[in-house]
Amino acid sequence: MLFVVSYRKKHASSKSRKSFFAEHNEQPSQEQIQALVSSVSRGNFAENTIALQKCPGFDTDELIKAGITVVRFEPEAQLDGTGTAHEAPTSRFETR
Repeated sequence: MLFVVSYRKKHASSKSRKSFFAEHNEQPSQEQIQALVSSVSRGNFAENTIALQKCPGFDTDELIKAGITVVRFEPEAQLDGTGTAHEAPTSRFETR
């Protein structure tokens, strides 16, 4: 599934939001969303300003071919310690 993730930077006007595309196999957890925004923003985001919107009909490969960055959510760590707690970019990393 493809999502648009948006957030507001700390100390920014309430109308100023940053956003990026992110891909996940299913609906990501709140913890995964917050960890991804923290990584993308380098911790510079205001609490309770994160929004996630599904993008049905969008093709990740087509976005990447058009030069749009798509960040990939990683699965949450499992009880046995497998999995990772961070994301890996699907293509070059930048936000728009």
